Amino acid sequence: MVTINPQIIKVPAFMTKFIDANNLTLIKKINLITKGKLTAIVFNKFNQKNICRYLNIFFKFEGKLKFENNKYIKITNNHENKIYYPNLRITRILLNEKEFLNHLYESYLLDKIQFKEGDKVLDCGANVGELFLSFFKKNIEIEYIGFEPDPNAYECLQLNTNKISHNIALSSEKSNVEFFLDTAGGNSSMSKSFETKNKIEVKADILKNFILQNKIKLLKIDAEGNELDVLLGAGNKIKNIEYISVDCGAEKGFSQETTLIEVNDYLISKNFSLVHINDKRLICLFKNNE
Repeated sequence: MVTINPQIIKVPAFMTKFIDANNLTLIKKINLITKGKLTAIVFNKFNQKNICRYLNIFFKFEGKLKFENNKYIKITNNHENKIYYPNLRITRILLNEKEFLNHLYESYLLDKIQFKEGDKVLDCGANVGELFLSFFKKNIEIEYIGFEPDPNAYECLQLNTNKISHNIALSSEKSNVEFFLDTAGGNSSMSKSFETKNKIEVKADILKNFILQNKIKLLKIDAEGNELDVLLGAGNKIKNIEYISVDCGAEKGFSQETTLIEVNDYLISKNFSLVHINDKRLICLFKNNE
């Protein structure tokens, strides 16, 4: 499948996700670009409630979108199912919710792991809980704990998962740290970058304080360049983790460095092996050799 790069044609990314360019006629391509440019203007100029009205009228998707209590909410199944986001990142699940969550699940290489009911999953950099939702869509009942320092994303995480979650950063030591917010997306981080505009202070803790069980099936880490600090905070309890899925992509600070080498070297020293890699996003899956 030949996908469309939204940055090249300058339309919102959600409009081109899962679209095969080979199946579009010239007229359909022109319509897509025209509608995309109009949508970009709406996103930039309209308030949140009018953006929801626009999307509900001009896009076909299951349910409806509303803005309430400073949150975007996608409502489906006669108001029984609601998914919350603090910003327009909600468009990721607007048109192709099932496909997106399945894509997310596979991008973290979780299809390479055999999960069973009750497996314990720690989600570092949980944002609004999309990882949990990807398990939920597959009817895999896991014991989930999410960690998210961004206060706005954390509120949505609680609403979306109804599971144990912690409004903290995970690091190599327990302290208060500067945290830089990406209010428009999902790139908030302890490292300042081009996407982060505002700064707050958050509590940071170490992962080993939360590894209370003998066996953790999966630790997923997306810490925007601070992945090694999270791992260091696990200490000797890292041996209790069977799989670790790490986003090592080029996201660290202004230099946009990858963390692949430092993460790989550290986990190899702790008797883990790199078993799979998603080279599109540079997500690595490590397995404990013990």
